[in-house]
Amino acid sequence: ISNTLESGVICADITKNGVYAVATLSKSYNSTVKIYNKKGKSIYSFNCANDYINSIALSPNGKKIAVSCINSTNGENHTKILVFDRKSTDALKTIEYPSDFVYTVEAKSKGFYAINSNGCDFISWKDKDTVKNDFKYKASCFRSFNSGAVTVFCRNNDQSDNQIAIFNNKGIKTNQFDSINPVEIDEDKNINIYYTFRLV
Repeated sequence: ISNTLESGVICADITKNGVYAVATLSKSYNSTVKIYNKKGKSIYSFNCANDYINSIALSPNGKKIAVSCINSTNGENHTKILVFDRKSTDALKTIEYPSDFVYTVEAKSKGFYAINSNGCDFISWKDKDTVKNDFKYKASCFRSFNSGAVTVFCRNNDQSDNQIAIFNNKGIKTNQFDSINPVEIDEDKNINIYYTFRLV
C-alpha cells in the first residue's frame, strides 16, 4: 500500500481485507482521519476542529471506526471516543473520559479496547454496551492477541508493584494476578516477570 498524505501521520490502522485508515495533522483543522479502500482511494473523511486525534481503530470489515480525541482544559486532559459508521460524519456514539487520557484504542471482532489511565474498557461495535474494567494502578503495557488481550497496571514508575489482567475477546476479565517484580509483555504475547536475586 502506498499513498501520499498532505500532513504528518499521527496513527493508522488496517484491516485484513486491505481497508485502512490514517489520522494526520491538518492545515485547516487540528487533525483529520480518512479511510481508504485497498486501492488507496479515499472513501471517508472526518475532521476534528477542536480536538486532536491520538488513536484510531477500524472494525474488521472496515465499515466502522473508533476515533480517540483529546483536548486540554485548565491543564487537565480530557478524552472522548467517537464511533462512526462510514456512511455518516455524525457519531453513532460518544464515550467520554473527563479528566482522563485514553492511550490507545484497538479493534477486535466484537468491539474495541480503550486503554485509559486506570482501566481497560471494551466497547461493542454493534450497540452501546461498554464493559468497564477499572484498576487502582496506572496502565503501563497492553498487548492484544486472537483470543483476547493482556494489560499490565503499575503502581510506581519503577514497576515494583504490578497488576496483570487477562481479557477475552469480549473484554471480560478472565484472570488477574499481582507481581512485585518488573513485568514485560513481548511481541509474542509472553508475559515475562523479571526476578532479582542477591548473592550472599
